[in-house]
Amino acid sequence: MGCGSSAAKAPPSEEQLQLPMNSTPKATTPKSANPSESLTAGEKRGSIFANVRSSVKPEDVSAQQALEPLYVSPDLYGLLVTEPLQLDSTIDGCCITMLVMCRLLFLALCTFATQLLAASRMDGIAMEKEGAQCPSSRLSLQLICVFIISASLMRKMRDTANLAYLLLLAPLKPNGNYTGLKGNPPPIRERRLAFSERVAYLWASRAPSASDESMNWSLDLITTRWKVFSLLCIVLPRVLLAMLIAKAGAYLVVRTDPESAIVDTIATLFLVDFDSFVYTAFTAVSTKQRLATTDPVQVDMPSRHRIISFIGTNTVGPLITLAMTATLVFTMRRSCTGNSTVGNAAVSGSTPSNSTLSDLAGIFTFW
Repeated sequence: MGCGSSAAKAPPSEEQLQLPMNSTPKATTPKSANPSESLTAGEKRGSIFANVRSSVKPEDVSAQQALEPLYVSPDLYGLLVTEPLQLDSTIDGCCITMLVMCRLLFLALCTFATQLLAASRMDGIAMEKEGAQCPSSRLSLQLICVFIISASLMRKMRDTANLAYLLLLAPLKPNGNYTGLKGNPPPIRERRLAFSERVAYLWASRAPSASDESMNWSLDLITTRWKVFSLLCIVLPRVLLAMLIAKAGAYLVVRTDPESAIVDTIATLFLVDFDSFVYTAFTAVSTKQRLATTDPVQVDMPSRHRIISFIGTNTVGPLITLAMTATLVFTMRRSCTGNSTVGNAAVSGSTPSNSTLSDLAGIFTFW
């Protein structure tokens, strides 16, 4: 080859071949290091909210809003409902199971009988003082004392409603072997145990253990029969006794003299909370701790139930308390006349009654 005046040219690259013939290379502008510098404050907030909304799944939000934990109340009635579900005769033995059930039966009967007999006697004393409610100078004190008793009644009704709601919505026991503990049954079934070993195991299982949550009490083993039994034999008597105690206490404080009205009000409040006294006196500390740490029941609560609960707590409850106070006081004063004086059993014509049966019959007569 001879030496030419022009040098040989390199063949075009693949990128140059792909470009159109009439296209010219465009000048590139350097990108900003921080793209958010060119955005306004409103655009920044909109981008942040958009990223948050895109990262949250709709099913996760609906699940968090729907589930609501319902806790077992740490009192006598919560114990009566929860502790029998933790017993298993194959593990604890029939003797221990019977002793625990007899203790719970004794606590329930002792509470119900004491409250019923005391409320009936209070109502009998109030009937003997018919006519003492008439002086107008006692009206303000009567309203105050009856309002305190009505507020205590509403508190008991709210706690009872929460317990009933928990029983109704608690999921039923799944199919399988009965055991009072979650997880696999312990190897204690494999051999025959003595009574002392069963007692030791019972107390060891009730000792609070922060590291082992699988030993917590729960309502996972509740059945339909136990729900019905609890509603009829625990919830219903609690409602009736609270109403009877409030009625007897209101009648007594309205018809008693001003010096004794405050004392009778305090006595009525003690009688209303007598179940708490029994629970504190006859329940071990370990059992109280176990009951307080019982696993809550996760239920699907609709939004309308939340609204009803909010309105009932903040509006309906106080209005009912005020209406109940005015109804009790002014209903008992409706038989009074303008010239009425302080009455007693002899003036009003009522006969004093010291019979327990007559007191029990009279307490169920509201007006």
